Amino acid sequence: TRSLIVTGVQTCALPISPSICAGSSAILSATNSGGTPAYSFTFVNGPASFSSTVTESISGIHVYTVLSSDANNCPSSATVALNVIANPILVVPGISICPTTPALFTATGATSYTWLPTTAASSVTASAASTTASITFSDNPLSNTQYTLIGSDLGCSSSTTTSVFIYTSPVPIISSNSPKCEGSNAQISVSGGTAAVWSGPNIFSSAALSSTISNLSLVNAGLYSTTITSINGCTASATTSFVVSPTPTLSAAGSTICTTQTMALFANSLAGSAYQWFGLNNYTSLLQNPTLANPSLNRTGSYTVLVTAPTSCTNTAVAQVSVTSPPSLSIALSSNSLCAQAFNGSPNTITLTSSGANSYTLYTPNLMGSSTPVAPSASLFATPPFSNTLAAGIATLQGSNGVCTSTSSFVFTVVPRSEERRVGKECLR
Repeated sequence: TRSLIVTGVQTCALPISPSICAGSSAILSATNSGGTPAYSFTFVNGPASFSSTVTESISGIHVYTVLSSDANNCPSSATVALNVIANPILVVPGISICPTTPALFTATGATSYTWLPTTAASSVTASAASTTASITFSDNPLSNTQYTLIGSDLGCSSSTTTSVFIYTSPVPIISSNSPKCEGSNAQISVSGGTAAVWSGPNIFSSAALSSTISNLSLVNAGLYSTTITSINGCTASATTSFVVSPTPTLSAAGSTICTTQTMALFANSLAGSAYQWFGLNNYTSLLQNPTLANPSLNRTGSYTVLVTAPTSCTNTAVAQVSVTSPPSLSIALSSNSLCAQAFNGSPNTITLTSSGANSYTLYTPNLMGSSTPVAPSASLFATPPFSNTLAAGIATLQGSNGVCTSTSSFVFTVVPRSEERRVGKECLR
């Protein structure tokens, strides 16, 4: 009596014995006990020897039979079942990310994993509860990178590669019409992306690529920031400074003058500013403080000055001009002569009546007086010491309408007391 034992040498030690991973090799060998040596061996579906190396790529149970005979041609046989275990099928899709964004991979198909290269954040072995569970791995690559993933299950392993593609960052290009003057409109825009978010001074915010800020004030000046988003979802930020130039200060004044005087206009603003005046009867001037001699009455009215500051910002102001004619004086005398002294009722005064002005001033010659020198009606008389000779006097009346003045002179005669008596209004001795 003899026995034949066939054993399989496995390359992977698993609870099921003998077993190998698909694509691996197993050494099958046979030994005899009993009988009469020498022995011969023949493997059914195998080599005709006591030892054989088999390679199986298809998973499942593969049965091998060996036939043996001893020196007396007594036969015996034995069988062995070889368990071929399927290698895990790894699934790990490639991904695309934005720069500086972590790359996060999800893998399935095995129960333990090793991530290569070792620069990956999860390069150590990680385990999953089953081949249907997923495991995530992350890395922060600076450029397009290929990775290798090794997965194991039931003692068998396989590998696969996956890649990360890094999108190009969008490049924001900001444009604006800065600087702008206070009260005007600002235009600010950005290109390089498909969407944008803006923030800026005075609680400014916008979700448009291009924005308009109307009626600018000084609080709108400052730093504007934008973050753009590309078609791939990547973002980039940029800032720009917007300048708001203030409206130049401006003061303007006109004048109230006579037609015989000089009209003057006055303006004052920032140093280095330019001026332009506009007024009645097509009046224009590029002077800061222009003048016009002997203006006509139709120059009365409003004059506008436009100032342009060194920042190109402008402002306007209005000045008033009033042109008045001098008063036209009218003088009436009660007599062209008077007696130096009132002897025996002699007339020693001349009454002056005037018109054409609002106020009057009478200027009399030496040794003459007036009872009301600033009234429209005045009396002229001689004052001591009285002359003994016939004398002619000249008096001047000045009239004003509040703006302009006019003067008019008149001649009268003072009769001394030494004259002979006359008829009528004579002076008496």
